[in-house]
Amino acid sequence: MSFFEKARQAADRAAEQARIAAAQAGAQAKATTERVKRSMTHERLAELIVKATALQERTNDELRAKNSPYRIQEITVTASIPPNIGFTIARLADPELIGKVVESVEILQELGEVPVLDLEHPDEASTGAVAAASGTSSG
Repeated sequence: MSFFEKARQAADRAAEQARIAAAQAGAQAKATTERVKRSMTHERLAELIVKATALQERTNDELRAKNSPYRIQEITVTASIPPNIGFTIARLADPELIGKVVESVEILQELGEVPVLDLEHPDEASTGAVAAASGTSSG
């Protein structure tokens, strides 16, 4: 058997293995999709929506109490395992806030916190970020 024949046979075997792997991946994707469909019943979806909107309302009340011009404006629910919830934040032209709007950086400064959004390590903040965000220098 020549070198080229051996190479062709090896390539044929690799192509067959790739076809099998692709078919298995397709079957797994279909099974996962079916699990998502079965797990996301209308009762669970309704419960998820109630919880998400309650969180939205409580957060907006807290933002209003802090005189922040921001509100959670929109909720997005993604059917996945586990389901994901996304919030859209918007700045409002709220007539009740005109003349007493407090910027988010000022709220964080009052709380002694740094305006760094680190969702993986929320308690760790880089130093000097408040000064940099508010336009002042530290030193």
